[in-house]
Amino acid sequence: MLPILLLSPMQSITDIAPDIARELGISIHIETSDDASAQKLVRNYPGVEVVVTRGGLAELVRTIPGVSVVEIAMSINELLSNLSDLTGKGLKRIGIVSRANLFSGAVGDFRILDTQVSIRPQPDEDGIKSAIRQLVAEGYEAIIGCRVAFKTARDLGIEAVFLESGPVSIRAALQEAMRILEAKEREKLQG
Repeated sequence: MLPILLLSPMQSITDIAPDIARELGISIHIETSDDASAQKLVRNYPGVEVVVTRGGLAELVRTIPGVSVVEIAMSINELLSNLSDLTGKGLKRIGIVSRANLFSGAVGDFRILDTQVSIRPQPDEDGIKSAIRQLVAEGYEAIIGCRVAFKTARDLGIEAVFLESGPVSIRAALQEAMRILEAKEREKLQG
């Protein structure tokens, strides 16, 4: 079995990850997953030692013994690009909502020129939905966020942008997964 599984919460990651893995000269298996199927998919690959994923999927996979998890981080470039697109449409109150582990500790309300930006990381899907409803009640016009935030905002009738993980973030996560595998291999040789 392959020692790396990339568990993708979105089709865009599934589409670009094979090319990045090829460029890095590594072999990975890729599955597209939602929260409900994440643990089952990982268990379908008993030889997998490292799972690369993001957000809520990372939190779920961490509960599986013997599997190391590498998170695909949010790229500040991707976030700023999303903010720029929304402000270009004239939107002045923008919420950013996703799982807390995607934000590396970023939280709070910020004013960027004449735009109010609120970053509200949440512990779970219910928290994400609640935060979106609260932002809408506070007059926010757009949401940037994970799959759940995107769908909730759209269902409430406001502008939504899916916070993608692009090639830079995916490459960094795959490189970290390889470092972990190399360290595990060294341990096996020494033990």
